[in-house]
Amino acid sequence: MKQLLNRAIVLLLFAAACSGSLKIRHDFDDDADFSGYKTYDWIEQPMPTTGSAQSAKMRNDLLDKRVKAAVDKQLAAKGLIHDSANPALKVTYFTGVDEKLQVFDRGYSYGGYYGARHGYVGMGVPAVDVYQYKVGTLIIDLIDSKTKKLVWRGSAEGVVDEDADAAEREQKVNEAVSKILAAYPPSVKSSDKSPG
Repeated sequence: MKQLLNRAIVLLLFAAACSGSLKIRHDFDDDADFSGYKTYDWIEQPMPTTGSAQSAKMRNDLLDKRVKAAVDKQLAAKGLIHDSANPALKVTYFTGVDEKLQVFDRGYSYGGYYGARHGYVGMGVPAVDVYQYKVGTLIIDLIDSKTKKLVWRGSAEGVVDEDADAAEREQKVNEAVSKILAAYPPSVKSSDKSPG
């Protein structure tokens, strides 16, 4: 019973650790004049024809549509106009998934019998719980159309829920994109700049 309770506590701690918020990072070119960027267009990326099954899951038409719609919405809210003819910025994104392990050491287990006449106490082997999970990353790049140089990058990293339905996936994409683009445009004196 005690072992079952310990396992339940470990599972709850693991769930709490994994369900945490997204890890957001930003980086930008200090020399870029972000006030001059009023228009943007997407860089079209070909769908991969080879690769792992995991990369095929991550890069698909449904995800592409969700990410682009979320980015379009956030950039429009910031006053940028989607202009295919004369974009000041080119926008692209990348996704990836990494397999992670979380190991919980529950120490040694103890047991005992205290029945008639003689009792005994035993010590068991160390108990370890290992949980495998996936961390997804979404990176959004903004590239100056004239110089062809990266001027802004934002990324979000979080635990992937493979059992999520379409509505939950869309909500997660919207949340990630919103948090990534919250720091765009950056203030040059921004103290939240971190490597991305």
